[in-house]
Amino acid sequence: MQPFFSIIIQTFQRYKELKLTLQSVLRQTCNDYEILVMDDGSTDDTGNLIKSLKDNRIFYDWQTNSGGPASPRNRGIKFAKGKWIAFLDSDDTWKNNKLEEVKKYINDNDEVDLIYHDFTTINFDDFLKKKIVRSLPLSSPIINDLLLRGNVIGLSTVVVRKELLVKVHGFNENKDMVGCEDYNTWLKISRFTENFFYLQKNLGYYSIHKNRISSQDMTIPRSLAIEEFLSLLNKKQKTYLKAKFNYESGYFNYSQKKFEKGISKFLVATREGSYLIKIKSIIRIIQVCINRLFN
Repeated sequence: MQPFFSIIIQTFQRYKELKLTLQSVLRQTCNDYEILVMDDGSTDDTGNLIKSLKDNRIFYDWQTNSGGPASPRNRGIKFAKGKWIAFLDSDDTWKNNKLEEVKKYINDNDEVDLIYHDFTTINFDDFLKKKIVRSLPLSSPIINDLLLRGNVIGLSTVVVRKELLVKVHGFNENKDMVGCEDYNTWLKISRFTENFFYLQKNLGYYSIHKNRISSQDMTIPRSLAIEEFLSLLNKKQKTYLKAKFNYESGYFNYSQKKFEKGISKFLVATREGSYLIKIKSIIRIIQVCINRLFN
């Protein structure tokens, strides 16, 4: 019997985290799913963990390490039997009613093609640092809104029609795009449909730790993710994006105490950015100068 959901979990060397991730799926109040654990070359106890669970809804596939999450996710799409595909990173978790809420929304809204929701971030280095992240609805045209606002869609919140993923050939496997290959996929899908729906409910937990990609400067892979779509923007919008990326890169370098590189990025942002970006960049430059003066 065809499952309603195919849940693709890409993993690599995350035995301990994966155990919690799988438990959050197996506790779902909706049981109409299959789980595809796509192992990208783990040498830890991941395989033994899957065997110990003894659940025939779990499909396990091991491949030689590909150097990024796109390849194992694409393999998962090929193996998936469900009409709807849900993604879950192997260090994230869902609330018990995630699939039930999403299925109800899909059944009540025939036109939906992609659905996403709110989540809570958990800092593994400081469990007291929790933050609810509100994912806002996108405006039409979706592709322009995604380009200008950035990736407001968290991978582990997404449920999307399999046929659309097949149509856009899944995820880009360019290793220089690692960390933004999902953003690139949402952009590609938005070329074919405007039916992105935001479910205003907090249904998952997103982990933050020092080794995660999200703790790195993402402006370079993000630039690659949007490169093929820039022709859709006008000159003013392109200038805005350039300034925004420079500010974000400057802030990252500032947070890493790479002050000279940070200042150079902030200076570009002050020349080309919006009024708000200019003010924020000037404030950061002043902060750097004060730090240097008193330290």
